[in-house]
Amino acid sequence: MNGGFDRLLKMNGTAEPETKPAVREDLERSAKAGTPMPQVYLTGLLAHCDGSVDVRGNPSGAEAAYGFVLRGHVGSLDGHGWLTLAEGWGPVPKEHGTTTNVGEYWAVIAALEKVAELGYQDIQLEVRSDSQLIIRQINGEYAVTKPHLRALWQKVADLRTGFLKVKFVWVPREQNKYADELAGRTWKEKR
Repeated sequence: MNGGFDRLLKMNGTAEPETKPAVREDLERSAKAGTPMPQVYLTGLLAHCDGSVDVRGNPSGAEAAYGFVLRGHVGSLDGHGWLTLAEGWGPVPKEHGTTTNVGEYWAVIAALEKVAELGYQDIQLEVRSDSQLIIRQINGEYAVTKPHLRALWQKVADLRTGFLKVKFVWVPREQNKYADELAGRTWKEKR
């Protein structure tokens, strides 16, 4: 697992402020020196996902966008905390649809693909979204009746089989603000 941590540090370089000071200092010192960190380990992953739609000033009509942030829970003998591993946002290709629900699904797909790209499928992952519909559909509580959402649901189902343990959880919008902000960056960058 430490090899994955080396990739994490090369990608991010610094620890987030909410990481306990002793862990953050160890991470930053090791990242600068380029040395391995056997005393620090990744214990879990958390992905916050959100989708949005923008119709303002868009001559081609509505457009869906997604945003996600992936964080890893790190620990050492000195403490523990969260480290941002990746962020992603952008427009959803129009052939998939132009609704908020499409953006919500696309955010989950992008987060799962990023975890796989980083090689962390064997670490427990919790995916959080403020869309009750999407989470309940993914968890099998609601049927997926719209064909364009069915294709996205199937993509999530296919991706999740590559993970050792993944859980999908609904959270209130207030707990998903940063993913929402990332989804909104798509519109800010286009203007």
